[in-house]
Amino acid sequence: TLADTGEGETAGHLSAEHALRLKVAQLAATLESTTDGILVTDLERNVLRCNGRFREMWQLSPEMIDAGMEGAMQHLLAQVKDPVASFERFNSIYSGPFAGSHAQIEFLDGRVVERSSQALVVDGLDTGRVHCFRDVTQHVRDTRMQAALHRISEAAHHASEMPELFRRIHEIIGELLPARNFFVALYDAGIDELSFPYFVDEFDPAPAPRPLDSGTLAGEVIRQGRAFLVTPDTLASLPETMQSIVGSESLDWLGVPLASGEHTIGALV
Repeated sequence: TLADTGEGETAGHLSAEHALRLKVAQLAATLESTTDGILVTDLERNVLRCNGRFREMWQLSPEMIDAGMEGAMQHLLAQVKDPVASFERFNSIYSGPFAGSHAQIEFLDGRVVERSSQALVVDGLDTGRVHCFRDVTQHVRDTRMQAALHRISEAAHHASEMPELFRRIHEIIGELLPARNFFVALYDAGIDELSFPYFVDEFDPAPAPRPLDSGTLAGEVIRQGRAFLVTPDTLASLPETMQSIVGSESLDWLGVPLASGEHTIGALV
């Protein structure tokens, strides 16, 4: 029999080895197929494993990973808004008994990543850490946008005067994006007058009222009823009259139409 010749033991050994290889292959495939970035380290923070999504998310090359965590950490911290706090939080994960932690990381490029960390336990012993990074940028933006729309609606309901409402809208939008320069343009079709009842700019004074078709970019937003985005690369292609309303030393100019029913009555810039 197989048992008498020892072949049964060999076959059993090969079967166990094949099963182990299969499990390792399945784990590797799972790590690479997930949309989350995965990093596994030992307690000395040496990288045991990471997937391609983690390297992509943090712009790390395989060579940087192989060179050690210290150099990689410097590269990681250079990408986040608060590197000191991020480094302290990461250190705390390795400073004793660990039950898991969660944090949001804000990148300098505007991305928001959610980190979830757990202990790596083998045979009842704490041997390292498993970190999962998930890009939640769009979810955070959607949440902030909905909150901003709600606050603007509340402001419109409670404001006693239009300048107060415009100031409040400026304040709320300024929390979503850099909007130190901000104005509201309104169009009175009865007298063909484009006016600027709220105008805050670091360099330029408020323009005088003018006809809608006077060549201003805000007028184009209202006339066409659609948003315009002007960047430094496209600014030079605009007519000089439009450049003047964009303002001095502009980085980006964004104008969106203000509508009442089916009619565009102004622009928020």
